[in-house]
This record gives sequence, structure tokens and C-alpha cells, in this order.
Amino acid sequence: MKIIIKILVAIFVILLCLPVVLLPLTTSVPAWTWILLAIADVMLIVTLFRITPAGRGITIGLSGVILVSILAIVASQIFAATPPIMDVNGEPLPDSIASLEKVNLNGSEQWITIRGQDVDKPILFNLGMGGPGWRWI
Repeated sequence: MKIIIKILVAIFVILLCLPVVLLPLTTSVPAWTWILLAIADVMLIVTLFRITPAGRGITIGLSGVILVSILAIVASQIFAATPPIMDVNGEPLPDSIASLEKVNLNGSEQWITIRGQDVDKPILFNLGMGGPGWRWI
């Protein structure tokens, strides 16, 4: 029974570590932030299996990993950005736009990304009106 609990806890911890693992791959969070969060996760995973009695180690480890995951999600929102549009030489395109802005839509704060190679071209908005299976008319 103890082995099954440890396996379930290990799977749960792996899932909880995904926000930290995805930070450098999908966000613009600075390296020092996600490195510190990754180190904290590793230390908590070690704590999870090293502290005795096991129940106390699992409680401390899981609580810490949950906290680190929440911090990773908060960091991804604080450092939210969209990279500039680059040319073939890696230089920002001169009349391009790359913007991530918070707007109020019908009383609800939403984020929109505006990206384009020419600021003089019109913007095409696609506001999803339906759920799964919704199609263009």
C-alpha cells in the first residue's frame, strides 16, 4: 500500500512541476526566476522522499511543490510579453507591431495580442462566439 501511495504522489508531483518546466519554453520569464523555482522544486522533491515519517515528508513536499507551481504561474503572468517581429537577420522589422495588451470586454478583463509586419495594415479580429464545433459562416 505504501508503494502505491508513493507512486501516486510521484505522478502528482510530476504534474505539479509542469508549470516550472514550461516556463523557459513558453514564456518570457527571466532565467534567474525559473532557475530558482526549478531548484526549489528539486529540493522539495528530495524532501518529499527523505523526511520521516513519510506522511510528514509528503505533506511538506506536496505543499511546497504546490506553492512553487503557483509562483510559476504568477511569474508567467507578471512577465507576459510578445517578442518583436524579426527580419531574416534577426533585427526587429521597422514598421512592425508586436503588442500584448489588457482590454476590458463587456466588463471582463481579457488579453489581446496584436502582431503584424506593417502597422498601416488593418487589424482582423476573430472573437470566438461558440464552443467546441463552432464554425465560420
